[in-house]
Amino acid sequence: MRPSNPTNIVIQNKYVEVTERDLYNFWIESKENILKNVTNNVFFYFSTKLNKSIVRRYEEKNKPFTLSNFNYENKLNGHIVGIVSLFDQYSNFGIIDVDAPGDSDEIISDSVFNNVKQATLDIYSYMSKFNDCKIIYTGKNGFHIYVYFQRRYTLNTIKKLIQDRLSENDSISKNYTMQQKRGSDKINLDLNINKTNGGFITLGSINKIGLKSVELSKNSILNFNRSSVRII
Repeated sequence: MRPSNPTNIVIQNKYVEVTERDLYNFWIESKENILKNVTNNVFFYFSTKLNKSIVRRYEEKNKPFTLSNFNYENKLNGHIVGIVSLFDQYSNFGIIDVDAPGDSDEIISDSVFNNVKQATLDIYSYMSKFNDCKIIYTGKNGFHIYVYFQRRYTLNTIKKLIQDRLSENDSISKNYTMQQKRGSDKINLDLNINKTNGGFITLGSINKIGLKSVELSKNSILNFNRSSVRII
């Protein structure tokens, strides 16, 4: 759906200044990648004014949004600032959400972000001894580590398997909190995303601040710069 006000600025921060036209063009150019990574059901972050957004969960009452090759252009417009995929009841992977300290959605400093990158690498290096893993930059202040399994489990089982594995490592238990609400002064490893209809940013999508979610290798994460994934 083409933007009604193409020059209206939707996102503005130290990295980007994004208009409705920029967003629309990004979504159209990213169609193949988004559809490759999105799950069956999604919800959207929908911009209401500059740097402000709300969650739109349902297309109709209790009916989640879906994206397909046939409806994509009609669903995506210059106000969508993020596509969140939803877990089904079963999955062959779970997610460790590596959260920055504090409870703010504001862009964190480079020094704090460097600490989050190091923590992500530490957790990835440990977990990849036991499972295939991927590092995903979320497009905001943290990272997701996808932890893959050889079969599908319920999300409750996946959450427990990951939590038990992390708890076996004394260094991880000492240096990071786990399962706590945001606001801790330590980097938090949030596993609560692992539940039926738990939401996670779709790989290739932006995430409210005009930066794109991308996969990173263990060799590239420490040198990763957020300005490299601006959508314009």
